[in-house]
Amino acid sequence: MFEALTFWHWAGIAALLLIFELMIGAEFMLWLAGAAVLSTIVALVAPDLDWKYQVALYAAFSILSLLTWAKFSYGKKLAPTDQPHLNKRQYRYVGRTFALNEAIENGVGHIVVDDAKWKIRGEDAPQGAKVKVVDVDGMVLLVEHA
Repeated sequence: MFEALTFWHWAGIAALLLIFELMIGAEFMLWLAGAAVLSTIVALVAPDLDWKYQVALYAAFSILSLLTWAKFSYGKKLAPTDQPHLNKRQYRYVGRTFALNEAIENGVGHIVVDDAKWKIRGEDAPQGAKVKVVDVDGMVLLVEHA
């Protein structure tokens, strides 16, 4: 198949991977391009190295670089925010008081808030009673008598 892979082959592969990275923005392509750059250096230092070993080294460099990328990309913690429930609409209702549209029976009921029907849990209460949202359990509002 190949007589030999030269450093130009590896430099070309690195360039193509960088172009793909710029086109699709996948971030991991950058790390694969880095592995190709390391293979370019190996091909420069040891030009007589068999192509099978060069490909094996590229595979090893790729795995190591992707593991490094995963460690640094997924291992970092998000910065603390002053709005931890920004995209969790149900938390906006904690502390608010609502009139029941239907009675709470056996600890379960529903209220309509801002054109949305929410499941609620709390002590049994008749329709029209005032309840205060005290907490959230997933998509269920936990209420108590106001």
